[in-house]
Amino acid sequence: MKYFRSQCLALAICYFPHVFSLEWPDDRALPTFPDVGTVIDAADITNLTAEEQGLLVTLQGIVNRKEPRIYLYWDKAGEHPEGVNYSHQVWLQGIADQFLVHGGKVHDAGSPLQLLDKYKADIKGAVVYDQDVPDTINLATTLAGMHDLLKLAKSHNLSIMYDLRGMFKNKLEVYEYGLAHLYMNTTKRIITAISPQETIANEKVAWTNITKDTNHTLDASNNATYTVDLTPFLSKPRTKDMIYLRIKDAFEEDGNGPIVSHVLATIDDTTVADFAPGTLEEDAFLIDWGGSSLGDYPWGTRAVGGKAYMVYGFKAPKGSGSLNVNLTMHGQYDVAVTTDLPAMKRLNAVFRDYITATSAPCIWLDPNNKDEVSLLHEILDLLDSNSAYMGWFPNGDEMSGVTQTAQNSVYVVAADNFFNGSLMSGLKKLFWELTQRVGHKAEPYEASPPQSIENKIHISLTWTEGDNIQYMQHRMRLLWDDTSRGKVPMSWTINPLIIDIAPNILIYFQATATENDSFVIGPSGAGYTFPINWPKQDLSLFLNQTSRYAEETGVGNSSIWIYNRINSTLLPLSEDIISAYHDALGPILLGISADTARGAKNPYGINFTASGIPVAGLATISGVDQGLARLRNISQDYFDGSEPLFVDCALYAWDMMPGNVSMLVDKLGMKFEVVSVDSMWEMVRRYHNLTDTT
Repeated sequence: MKYFRSQCLALAICYFPHVFSLEWPDDRALPTFPDVGTVIDAADITNLTAEEQGLLVTLQGIVNRKEPRIYLYWDKAGEHPEGVNYSHQVWLQGIADQFLVHGGKVHDAGSPLQLLDKYKADIKGAVVYDQDVPDTINLATTLAGMHDLLKLAKSHNLSIMYDLRGMFKNKLEVYEYGLAHLYMNTTKRIITAISPQETIANEKVAWTNITKDTNHTLDASNNATYTVDLTPFLSKPRTKDMIYLRIKDAFEEDGNGPIVSHVLATIDDTTVADFAPGTLEEDAFLIDWGGSSLGDYPWGTRAVGGKAYMVYGFKAPKGSGSLNVNLTMHGQYDVAVTTDLPAMKRLNAVFRDYITATSAPCIWLDPNNKDEVSLLHEILDLLDSNSAYMGWFPNGDEMSGVTQTAQNSVYVVAADNFFNGSLMSGLKKLFWELTQRVGHKAEPYEASPPQSIENKIHISLTWTEGDNIQYMQHRMRLLWDDTSRGKVPMSWTINPLIIDIAPNILIYFQATATENDSFVIGPSGAGYTFPINWPKQDLSLFLNQTSRYAEETGVGNSSIWIYNRINSTLLPLSEDIISAYHDALGPILLGISADTARGAKNPYGINFTASGIPVAGLATISGVDQGLARLRNISQDYFDGSEPLFVDCALYAWDMMPGNVSMLVDKLGMKFEVVSVDSMWEMVRRYHNLTDTT
């Protein structure tokens, strides 16, 4: 049967996928969807099983690529800072309001599964994934998009066209198969990366502490192998004979938790687990990654800090006499045990409508996993230069992931929590009138009439995370609707590529902005990347795209954030990179905000390149007290009142609300002045007699 299934798949995939039915001009980063239909079927699928959600989201992608007509939403478990549960309704209401203006209708679909009957003519069958190999969910998503299929765990009375059960032993085999047989027939302009499952933590679990660092150890001085005896827990009631071990930060307030480099478990002196983190062997025992992170090259470690944790599970059959786990680790460790199920996993349906609609490759390979990284690079090599990696990275491995995609001339669009992309992509015409009203073309900088600049600390306040389109959809909408917004000047980083996948989101922010709101291109342009890693001949493609999208969206080229790292190592911007950005963005560019100010004595100060471009180091603010302390320290260390000081502040969007920022500003005192980021750059240029940026 395995031979039959694989041969059927190999024959089937020779046909071109349906992504080619979407328009995709050369100058667009993302494909152009048809205009939205005159009636939208909206459905709340919160109460469906995860498998049913996945089924309907796949249907949504198939239908919407022909004519966007389905809007699906569901609440995420628990309270999430992204604002997901809030944003679904407000975006839907905005679409409905615009529909009324143009004679369309948003229709409540009633029972969501009725959509299967309504759109059955669009479905050609089903692809069944293997619940024992979760990554087949991703392979099934790509197949569903290629052949108008629904992704299923079981038949649902649909004809099964492709059955992935029993075909693969592990995730590597899944994606190796995709590379060998599927991906060459999909688009070469985007790749998607989504976790096949989401982990739902059980907050009611009772944990028993086993061992803990009490010395606030911040280095590797306590590195050792610690034996944890779990034998006393063998006699307790256990679900499926499991015992779970949690490792977390003993002192969460400082964020410097433990680092684990090896795990060895024995039952009755027989080895049952022996692995380093970030390997296929670890996958069998890692129950919940809990926000932990893998170390980058040379790999082989897993770290936690703050509220992050990791949970391993070990099966000890009834009658076992002993269970010992040896943990090689150092730092501020806190180890606890439970026999209760600490987390459950279920299919992750988010963003799969867009993946299906575009028939894009869908992967989940870790750039910090030595067993997976070479395959990841092989797949990235298939892409055209200046393509998009849409989604995120396993274990939150952002730094190495963005580094390695950049090395392959690929930029990142954080989208793994983005809903309804296949519907919102078709809204540009519907919202076109608003686009014309709020859009504007940026003009080259002209020096303002001479005027005195007070000897104060002039600060700009800009929200982080704007490169992240799922942040723009959820958390940013929550921040934006805070009644305190507009009380003080604030700037908002955004990704101008949002105009392709959700024009209604960009237009809402522009149409409702106050005089105290302004927009900045997020790091590091039209897509998230670290420019130092790009092949020189391809970086210009990315920068020209950035310039086009900045002008088209009305965000303008006057200010941009640029992050520059190789893995987790922060590097100052080189003269070559700054010049490349200046050449692409042109004389409109007033200044650059970077992780650090290159060569400045004040790490939060302004430095000037040889061509006269000012570069500011960002001063991060994550709360009222922390922000006040940082700004007062800057005042004490770098400001004597003899000349003005300019400070570019980055507001942590996950930790603060506009009300917090207003509170902070009220407490600053007379020596501080808050200005918009463009005003700050204009003041910098006037003070230093820079009339233009040419």
